[in-house]
Amino acid sequence: MTKVVSVVIPFFQRKEGLLRKAVESALNQSGDFRLQIIVVDDGSPIPARQELSDLLKEHPEKFLLVEQKNAGCFPAGNVALNHVDVTSDYVAFLDSDDEWFDGHIENAVWALNQGYDLYFSDFYQLNQTVTAFNRARRIDVQQHPLIHPTKPIHSYSGSMVDQVIK
Repeated sequence: MTKVVSVVIPFFQRKEGLLRKAVESALNQSGDFRLQIIVVDDGSPIPARQELSDLLKEHPEKFLLVEQKNAGCFPAGNVALNHVDVTSDYVAFLDSDDEWFDGHIENAVWALNQGYDLYFSDFYQLNQTVTAFNRARRIDVQQHPLIHPTKPIHSYSGSMVDQVIK
């Protein structure tokens, strides 16, 4: 059965084009799942509706755009969570200035279907040439057991509290 993945994107930007790149990286994901993209425009100086006008028309079934006065990133994310459809199986968070690797959602759905509670991955922030894991020098994926026979998906074995706080 096809899984439904809700993509939560809180949005407030002063630079044009960032949201579009992030959303396109979500739309370009392939696999056996259906995407619901929830963008919460948190009073952005560059309106999400303007930034995504053609994509909203091309893929109306994939988008929910919520517009609100500026309340901050976390409240905007909570508003998006309040709009996740009851048919959604999983929720993925995408910052409006990040991009996903090809296969990101397919790998996440695979891992979550195996019974893992959480999926996270390395990523490039927009306009970066070094990944977040490599910049922080905090996670060496080779130190964690490989769990997929043909894809580089590892089981994180460590304290997420230590990882996030440090």
